[in-house]
Amino acid sequence: MVLLAEPGDAFCAAPEFNIEEAQNFIVQTYYCSIGYCTPAALGVALACPAKRPVVLTGDGAFQMTMQEVSSLIRERCPALIVIVNNDGYLVERMLHSDGPYNNIQMWRYSMIPETFNAGGFAVSFQVATEDELARAMKIAVKENDKLVLIEAKVPPRSCSAGLERLGKSFREAIRP
Repeated sequence: MVLLAEPGDAFCAAPEFNIEEAQNFIVQTYYCSIGYCTPAALGVALACPAKRPVVLTGDGAFQMTMQEVSSLIRERCPALIVIVNNDGYLVERMLHSDGPYNNIQMWRYSMIPETFNAGGFAVSFQVATEDELARAMKIAVKENDKLVLIEAKVPPRSCSAGLERLGKSFREAIRP
């Protein structure tokens, strides 16, 4: 597998992961362009067909480029996409003052494969507990020849310890 961690909470949490080979980890840190990882999964799947792309993305970032799920389905790329639904642009809320510009329209993420006419090629879930996530991940491992999309609903504005630290240090650095 190749893990693609989206700029934001995903790449703040990624240092906690144990990834043995550097080539199996992709993060777009130079410009921190949210929405990078879903289309990048298509590139990984086509360039390295023996490896499964695993995307860890937030709901806001996913909304930027979710149309590439259609390309993943059309090209039969068996990506695993985990969307952390914490109700908006959380990284912006943590780094700056919050406002309505950080709100996003709530989507039915688990219905996206159906929207793109995936047929039997995709499996999708909405999970809200660790047990539900564990069950969905077990199915994702078994269905390794299909696209699997998991919407992981978490409490609004909950984030990794890494993003909390980053937000705190960023806000302290910009205080007048």
